[in-house]
Amino acid sequence: ELTSQGAGTYWYLPPECFATRSANHHAPPRINPNVDVWSLGVIFFQCLFGSRPFGEGQSQQTLLSERTMLRATSVTFPSSPVISDATRDFICKCL
Repeated sequence: ELTSQGAGTYWYLPPECFATRSANHHAPPRINPNVDVWSLGVIFFQCLFGSRPFGEGQSQQTLLSERTMLRATSVTFPSSPVISDATRDFICKCL
């Protein structure tokens, strides 16, 4: 069940938080306690590569207006640094 609205930083919220918003595209996303696994994947990716996997360089308003997180269906990994298959798999499972 969705429990709060407008909390959190949008880059670390999973797409389903944005999919349940009202018809108003500028309404803040709703979150629930299950977003932590997605957030862990984003943070781990950011620690390894120095950027976010989705919406890097965008403002939160742009994330909403361009529906960036709703289109976050697969992650593209930079070529450097080289990571193990297990690390790549872990990030993909989180995201």
